[in-house]
Amino acid sequence: MTSLTGIFIWIFFGGVCSEVSDRIMCPKKCECEGHVLRCNRMVLNEYIPDNITEVLLTTSNTSWNTEMSSTFTNWSNVIKLDITYEYTGGDMIYFHFANSSFRPFKQLQYLGLHGFGSSPASYMYKVQHARYFSGLENVKTLNLSGNSHLEIYQVIETLKEVNILPSLETIDLSELQLLLVPSKPIYGNEFSALVSVLRSRSIKTIILDNTHMEFPIAELRKLCQTLEKFSLRKTSLVSVYQFESVTCESLKVLDLSEAAIVPLEDFIRSRMLTSDTWFIEIFNTHFSFICGTETLYYNEVLPSKPRPLSFDNGVVFNATGITWRVKYMYFRRNFMENFNVSFKNMPLIPGSEFDVSFNNIHYIHPKSLDPGHYIRKINLAHNRLHEMERSNPLDFEIFLHTFTDLEDINLAYNQISKLPSGMFSKNTKLKEINVAGNRLKTLSIKTNLIPNLQYLYAVDNNLEICFLKEISQIYQRPFVEANLINGANLIINITGNELKCTCDDTSAIEWIRDSPFVRGGMCIYEDEKLDIKQNAFEKITDYCKKKKFQQSLIIGVYISITLFYLTAICIALAVRYKKKQNKIVELLRQLKTNDEHFLAFVSYCSEDTDFVMSHLVNQLNEEICIKTKVRGDHICTGDRYFRPGFPVITEIMTNMENSSVIIFVISLEFCNKPWCNIEIKEAQELQKPIILIFREEVDLQDMPKQVEKLFHQNTRCKFERDVDGAWKLQPSFHVLASSVIELAAVNHKTGTPKNFVV
Repeated sequence: MTSLTGIFIWIFFGGVCSEVSDRIMCPKKCECEGHVLRCNRMVLNEYIPDNITEVLLTTSNTSWNTEMSSTFTNWSNVIKLDITYEYTGGDMIYFHFANSSFRPFKQLQYLGLHGFGSSPASYMYKVQHARYFSGLENVKTLNLSGNSHLEIYQVIETLKEVNILPSLETIDLSELQLLLVPSKPIYGNEFSALVSVLRSRSIKTIILDNTHMEFPIAELRKLCQTLEKFSLRKTSLVSVYQFESVTCESLKVLDLSEAAIVPLEDFIRSRMLTSDTWFIEIFNTHFSFICGTETLYYNEVLPSKPRPLSFDNGVVFNATGITWRVKYMYFRRNFMENFNVSFKNMPLIPGSEFDVSFNNIHYIHPKSLDPGHYIRKINLAHNRLHEMERSNPLDFEIFLHTFTDLEDINLAYNQISKLPSGMFSKNTKLKEINVAGNRLKTLSIKTNLIPNLQYLYAVDNNLEICFLKEISQIYQRPFVEANLINGANLIINITGNELKCTCDDTSAIEWIRDSPFVRGGMCIYEDEKLDIKQNAFEKITDYCKKKKFQQSLIIGVYISITLFYLTAICIALAVRYKKKQNKIVELLRQLKTNDEHFLAFVSYCSEDTDFVMSHLVNQLNEEICIKTKVRGDHICTGDRYFRPGFPVITEIMTNMENSSVIIFVISLEFCNKPWCNIEIKEAQELQKPIILIFREEVDLQDMPKQVEKLFHQNTRCKFERDVDGAWKLQPSFHVLASSVIELAAVNHKTGTPKNFVV
């Protein structure tokens, strides 16, 4: 037990001491983090910890040398050495790299020298010499980027000897110049010389970014047994030649991003996509090198002026036989507007990916690549496809149908308002759909018909809650049943969408909150933003309960008020009906005791006497007798009750005063008799209820003013012949009798007569 404890203590303190020892050995003004050493000064002649394999040095000292002592053997563990000089001003800058300066770096694989020659006054010729790199047999990467006044002759001279850097695979010569004259390009002869000295090595990567040069493409074939990547980013190619039918079998990556390729640019605009019958020959002659690589970066090459790139002719090219090895095509920010062209039988590589984002594309031919079944991924983000959606909706719906093997489509930030329901109907292998940053209110995507779909990215749209209700209806079932093939689950990301939620949406909100399919989403309720995945369901449920209670309370109050008013109205009607019945009873009582009072006085012209007596008076009187159960004469007429020898006007006034209701039988003859008009005037002055009964049709222009006014003001009766030719009163005598009784009762009881016309 004691021995084990001792061993443990020895191991523990030994480790601690070792760690402390490493810390002590870290040079001053340096940082040691794991296997990395960072210093702001030169420390090539100092001890470093044994575990250091990567050294990053930065210095602004204008005078130093790199002659290293063999005493510091721990430098032999370093695999990566990167030295950067930060120019701070001054005229004389002296660097001295001794012969075989880097010989102690026996395992060095990466050497980077940057910033030397930041000033024209610096002696860069002292940096580059073949003997300085002696002994670096394992170096695979030489990074000389950022040396703004490094001359190509120095590099060529350094690499002339075959035994110098024999394992070199990658060389970075960004910002390389010719004779310290930035305006002068690196001519074709110098480029050829550089290729020649690199030929003896198995060069895989050449980086010539930010240079100014001529480019004889055919010279590069000397390296095409091993060359895999060639980068000319931000390089100005003043001349491109010797490109006819050049291919480089080993080349996998060609990066021309942001390069100024004037001749090639002009050719693309003027010759590439015309109706030329020699299309295949022209393409293979001029583009076999560019399109003969696996990955092509052609971003930000074509400018927008004098005119943007646009293919408007709708030509269909038979691409059988063209040289095309591009699998990954990056054609971003080239101001391309229209792609109304079709390539038939394009020799596409299985699993191809095309990135044409950040252009201005507003139209794509429905069969741009026919067939396009080898395309795996297309990036169309940040274009203007909303214009195609509006102006060519049918083509917009089908332009992806040719890409039957498509797995990833990016339509983000195209201002699209609606996705056609059949847009992805042929893309059954889709795994990712990105429609972020558009103006979509709903996603007309039948996700259950795309069995491989794993990710639907709908961030920053205008989605409405109804869309999520549809999704919830599709996937509201046991989780295992919603699994997609290959064990994948659909993820729908709606982050950045502000959904307007109501109390009717709580079930959908709850499903979204608990669903493993939906990510993100904000809910707007009563002008408050709520996180659906956090507290939206609880808050909206609580709000809705309170709102429902308030609504129930308001409804209850309204119902109570309504019931109160209905009850009051019913009571008022009942009281009114009771009063009316009492008036009628009182009237009937007086009818039994007073033989001089009549319910109605009938006025008519002499020409209508026979008609009135035979078709009106007797029938009306009989109906009143039945209703009142009081037999007698209830209707007063002049022929029966005028006293002989008295003035007519006196008898009329007397009988009108003794009658509760005045009935006028209107005919054309009645309207033409002045005496009849006097009777209407007298009845109005007595303020008796008046009933008009039309014996026949009388035009308004034939009516006296008093009759016309009553005609427009109140309802009336009229005689009509039935199908058998007999006279019939409309409405019936039953209704007329009821009206006479009610009007008589009201006029008799209230003592406040009114003009009523039925």
